[in-house]
Amino acid sequence: MNTQSPDFELIDSRTIKKMFGIRSNDTLRKRRARQLLPEPIIRGQKRFWPALECRVLLAAEIHGLSDGDMQKLVDELMSNRAAVFQQLKEYTIH
Repeated sequence: MNTQSPDFELIDSRTIKKMFGIRSNDTLRKRRARQLLPEPIIRGQKRFWPALECRVLLAAEIHGLSDGDMQKLVDELMSNRAAVFQQLKEYTIH
């Protein structure tokens, strides 16, 4: 397991909307439904997104990636997140 501290900063929906120029919660939900944003991490009744994932997606959007390529990137980010969570799970079991 990597001992260096990755970027664990979480951002809330207000921040992600500002980052992507989204005005409404409905537009945020539509982007998630189209898999143009990753699923949030839910803590209590609030939703958060890893800031690093959002910065990667924003850079890809600025670069002009197509919706299809953005969806592949979101899938990759979600797979990486799942792998990290699995490593943490295995680490805490031992």
